[in-house]
Amino acid sequence: LKRPIALILNSCDRILHEGKINEPIKEEIDDINLNAKKMNELVNNILNISDVETKDIKITNKQYNPHDLLKQLIEKIKDGIKTKDIKLITNIDESIPERLMGDSIRVKQVISTVIENAIKYTDKGFIEFSVSPIIKHEICSLMITIEDSGCGIKRDKLYHLFDDAKKFDEGKKNLITAKKIIELAKDEKVVGIGEIGLDYHYTKENKDIQKRCFITQLEIAKMLNLPVVVHDREAHLDTFEILKSSKVERVLLHCFSGSTEFMKQCCSQGYKIALGGVVTFKNAIEPKEVAKEVDIKDLMLETDSPYLTPHPFRGMENSPKYIGFVAKEIAKLKNIPYDSIVFETTKNAKEFFNIVEE
Repeated sequence: LKRPIALILNSCDRILHEGKINEPIKEEIDDINLNAKKMNELVNNILNISDVETKDIKITNKQYNPHDLLKQLIEKIKDGIKTKDIKLITNIDESIPERLMGDSIRVKQVISTVIENAIKYTDKGFIEFSVSPIIKHEICSLMITIEDSGCGIKRDKLYHLFDDAKKFDEGKKNLITAKKIIELAKDEKVVGIGEIGLDYHYTKENKDIQKRCFITQLEIAKMLNLPVVVHDREAHLDTFEILKSSKVERVLLHCFSGSTEFMKQCCSQGYKIALGGVVTFKNAIEPKEVAKEVDIKDLMLETDSPYLTPHPFRGMENSPKYIGFVAKEIAKLKNIPYDSIVFETTKNAKEFFNIVEE
């Protein structure tokens, strides 16, 4: 949130200082500037920026009852709105577990700060407090939403606030897409987020848009505790830097196309690499070198079906049934048994995607 808010504030300052705008537009910019400053204040309160920057925040992971905590927060809202003409709406999902592991004090602090500001900036209307669980592989996260009818940008202006930004990155569409990805990824059948990543092969003109989308997708994966399968085509440096900054722990570089040096750099971060049909091509010198050098514990196999069909079927439509040809080529290159390649790479995939056979 800090970056887009800073962008809004800087843009407003620049426009206002240019002095080449009429009064109605100036009022609009002042309105945006004021609300951006309020939002910045809220974010700073929530994050406690000084603690974050000095790394003084200490998280205590203990068992707590989220229902008791939520009841306390609801009472806090009720106390705060006693003297105001505000209707309180609560939507607490009954499927939230009775016990969670986490820092209940920090959770309460963060939510309390948002509640306090919702009460502070709302004189009449409503405050809606909603909490629902996101449960994935026995890990539960809480999705907490607080909406209010308090002061802010008028509704008829709100939809036009990012008109200029949408020309650049279609922000509204990206938000809708992100929400849809989150909803779909809650399904127990989903074991990862991907392919996601960067592709500079056809054009580099949309690099900034690609990067923003990639970062958002990585954040979704972190939120849902899912691994990512990454597409990196002629974008090794940017892909690596974004992955490293994201601190996503489970990363698979799909159809790895980098050098042995880049492979070692990626594996040093704990990332896994996947090799497919390309490694069987006669002129694929670099992929063959990567196959020889990569530690088998960091390796997985793939087809990229219907593309990149392995030799001797190159030129035909690819299919998972050809994965054995990839395994045979890598076994030959590494001078180890074919069965070892099959066993180890299968084990790696199951562990990476947290697949438990029934």
